[in-house]
Amino acid sequence: MQYGKLENGEVIYYQKPENIICEDPTLKGYKEVITVAGESSGISETETQIVITIEEIKKTVNEKRAEAFSFDKRIIYKELQLSVDEALKIAYSYNLEGRTEDAQDLTDLILAAKNEIRTEIPD
Repeated sequence: MQYGKLENGEVIYYQKPENIICEDPTLKGYKEVITVAGESSGISETETQIVITIEEIKKTVNEKRAEAFSFDKRIIYKELQLSVDEALKIAYSYNLEGRTEDAQDLTDLILAAKNEIRTEIPD
């Protein structure tokens, strides 16, 4: 946990002296410093905390879709829940093994899942 004081809009962080094993920085006027994500950057202070707000990074449509393709388990195939990326790897291996019918079945599910994601995350 970090502690600090707000002076002239700047956080001055608490430095524990080397020769002291245990010390409560709040007894010296320091407050807990926390960092949160928000719409705009800034520093605010409550009775017990100094809150540093960091502006959230907005993801592009392509980044949101890539994340969904990688992590959303929306394909059910042979009792497995798969993401689009996981299913693509399996379909690719089926093609290499000559299991074209299995590959095509999985490809159909992949295309449906990708269309779902594109509908949920439009341009």
